[in-house]
Amino acid sequence: MHARSLLWVAAIAVLAYFPKCAAEENDAKKELAVHEWGTFTSVLGSDGVAMRFHPGPDGVEKRFRPDSDSPGFVHRAALKHYTLSCTVSLETTVIYFYTAQSHNVSVEVSFKHGEITRWFPRASVDPLLANGVFPEGEKIEWKSISLSPNAEQQFPVEAAARGPHYYVARETDAAPLQVPADGVHEQEKFLFYRWCAGGTFSQKAILKATGGDKFSVQNTSGHPIPAAFLVTVRNGEVNFLKVGRIDAVKTVTIETAASRTTVEQLGGILADALAQEGLFKKEAQAMVKTWQSAWLGETGTRLLYILPAEVVNDWLPMTIKPKPDALVRVMVGRLDIFTPEQEKEIEHLVKVSETASATAEEKGAAQRKISAYGRFSASAANRARRRP
Repeated sequence: MHARSLLWVAAIAVLAYFPKCAAEENDAKKELAVHEWGTFTSVLGSDGVAMRFHPGPDGVEKRFRPDSDSPGFVHRAALKHYTLSCTVSLETTVIYFYTAQSHNVSVEVSFKHGEITRWFPRASVDPLLANGVFPEGEKIEWKSISLSPNAEQQFPVEAAARGPHYYVARETDAAPLQVPADGVHEQEKFLFYRWCAGGTFSQKAILKATGGDKFSVQNTSGHPIPAAFLVTVRNGEVNFLKVGRIDAVKTVTIETAASRTTVEQLGGILADALAQEGLFKKEAQAMVKTWQSAWLGETGTRLLYILPAEVVNDWLPMTIKPKPDALVRVMVGRLDIFTPEQEKEIEHLVKVSETASATAEEKGAAQRKISAYGRFSASAANRARRRP
């Protein structure tokens, strides 16, 4: 009996040991989830052709201007020219990390078609070489990121209100991170970067205005667009139309958004659509809050659509080491468009503002009317000047 009892005790000890080992293995496993959001912005003529524009909030971004819409502590590229113009601008992109334990990770993002203009914390920005020789875009790399979920949050701030949209992205449950920089550490709740592309690079949805407040949208990506919304802001009123899913290589015809709404209501609808694609609720809300004044406040008509994940991964290849257990990348395409009627009016206003026979008062009135078209009015005016 004594020997049999000993065997039972040993068996119970072994059975108890395996769950304990499994629990220890689970505890030792450092799960890591990475989420990213950002906005690709373009402005189009009624024919769907992209116009060059300056990505600043007022339509003119001076590359070394201190009053940019980014905080002063954000790193800026020392680019060759004083001003920057794009056909596609990747604006306020952030990468969040979620983990219960400390991690050291590295992140590299490549840009095949443009220049990196802003980033934080400190990172290495280098040419992306084709065949190891010819520059073909750029890449940004954060080589040593320390993730500390329980660290005290001491993020940089500025006394002035410059760059208020930047801070909204902190309103999530992501883990704080820090990166070494010149003997100190730069701390933040996310990785941040901006990017600008010109030339023939364009978005994967073609939006055209055919007149009479009618539009067509063609999905050229080869993959379904999960969701799209047509938003019109006129005289402070916001109207929208839920276009919904657009299948690959499909063209849909739509009319000007007819459902009047409030900024708050439409913001909630957009946040729900973003969450459907995998963003956490607080992330989706932070993204909409960051862009609320631009998406839903700036005068004009625009299509907001969620880019297919395959397009995001093709445009912005990302490498994270060690590989995360989960990676979610949700990017919004923003296509602002001028209608044929608006283009005709702007063409007339440009002629008046530049006609020698016009009075100073007439020129000033014409310029004010052009500016009333908002952030992209300068691009539309330049296009009007080039018309034969």
